[in-house]
Amino acid sequence: MARSAAPLTEHAAIHEGQTLWWVASSNSREEGEVRVLSIAGEIAHMDNDVALDLRTMNAVPDPISRGRCFPSQEDHQQSLRLISAWADFCRDVAAARLPEGFTEADIQRLRKKLGIDHFTSTRSRRQ
Repeated sequence: MARSAAPLTEHAAIHEGQTLWWVASSNSREEGEVRVLSIAGEIAHMDNDVALDLRTMNAVPDPISRGRCFPSQEDHQQSLRLISAWADFCRDVAAARLPEGFTEADIQRLRKKLGIDHFTSTRSRRQ
């Protein structure tokens, strides 16, 4: 995923001894439970030799990020379902016809709701 993900949990809720769900960023399909060994500021040290940025839940790059943690396996599965549903939605919108009676104001409301209330395409700005 190209965008940086929002924090998945408040880091104040993460504590030493807690178990999280690890997912490797490579195609290794490595995933499983990991334990928080210690916390120093915004970094948690995990029992799989990963330093975890508690703000993003991503592994601290060394030199590249090895993966990320989720609060649980179910949270990871929910994230995958959300990504899939979003991709399906985007494909459906791209293939959809302009609904009858749909206005430019309707589009602007949708853009605002989706957080894309600015034009990103020069084609969209033409009049």
